[in-house]
Amino acid sequence: MEKETKAEHSIFDLDTFELLKVLNKSKKTLLAFIAVFFTLGVIVILLSITQYTSNSIFLAQFSTEKKVGKRISKIATMMGVNVGGDESNNILPMHYPLIVESTPFKKELLKTKIPVKGRDSSVSVAYYVNHLRKTSALSTVKSYTLGLPSKIVGLFDREEKTPFISETDTNYHFLTAKEKGALGYLYSKFSVNVNDVDGYIEISTTFPEAKAAAKLTSNIQNLLQDFIIEYNIKKARQELEYINERFKEAENDYFNKRTALSNFKDRNINVVSNVALNRLEQLQTEYSLSSNIYSQLAGELETAKLNVKKDTPVFTIIKPATVPLEPASPQKLLLLLQFVSVGLLVGVFYIFFNHFYPEIKKKMMN
Repeated sequence: MEKETKAEHSIFDLDTFELLKVLNKSKKTLLAFIAVFFTLGVIVILLSITQYTSNSIFLAQFSTEKKVGKRISKIATMMGVNVGGDESNNILPMHYPLIVESTPFKKELLKTKIPVKGRDSSVSVAYYVNHLRKTSALSTVKSYTLGLPSKIVGLFDREEKTPFISETDTNYHFLTAKEKGALGYLYSKFSVNVNDVDGYIEISTTFPEAKAAAKLTSNIQNLLQDFIIEYNIKKARQELEYINERFKEAENDYFNKRTALSNFKDRNINVVSNVALNRLEQLQTEYSLSSNIYSQLAGELETAKLNVKKDTPVFTIIKPATVPLEPASPQKLLLLLQFVSVGLLVGVFYIFFNHFYPEIKKKMMN
């Protein structure tokens, strides 16, 4: 009974000092664990690829007010220009990530250029990802261990057949397997975040090369802005193109009617007859009608041009993309501290387990 009481006391009633004494007796073992995990941390750092992060922040400003001042409105009305307000069809910032995920955006992003260390000229993002990207030794080991089953399955997959689509047909968008693979890597390297409160858009890119990280951030920003403008002015531009075509037709008809009227007057200066007068009245009526249509379409054309400008968002760059001077990862000191901490915990667990397990096992057997 006494032995059992002592065993319970030794296992469950130990204070901190006694636990420290146990660790002190096995300090060499504890230091060995710390040294092993420290070495593992150093190896991970050496095998990891240095990554640089660049980001940019911008605001998209829209013309939310469709009406202008009274004086400008009166002047525009006198000129035949309609400045009445229509409801805005602007794409909201919350939808920008959807643009980034669209197939047209992805295909254009792969075509953009980035600088590469050791090369005189820039290369396309697609070429870099497919031929020049750096792969860490850890990633290679992972791909041939954990990722080995998928590689084996891929060997038996049928070769992808690209659908036959004419180069002039822009109604269809598709991605090849090679493009999907490149985009999978590329989209893991950047993010587009919209601040719903303040309304700004932040683009952050992490890349193995500093200049490439800054350039890729700038490319994404410029491409996103181009797509935003394109989507916002699409309707207004279509209306402008339609009105411009009608205006050219009306303009041509107007000049033809004016020329016909002038020629008729010149040929019949001294002719006074009912036939001539009727023909003159007909030409004047046609000219007057053509002139009114021409003037009306001229005003609508100016209105359409104003609508295109009005629907075009203005971007304010708050923080431009800059070349990072210091790498973002790996954070060597933090990584070493993490490995040392894990080594310490594993070592403590190992020492306590070896010290108390025999007593626990003996008690359970009894």
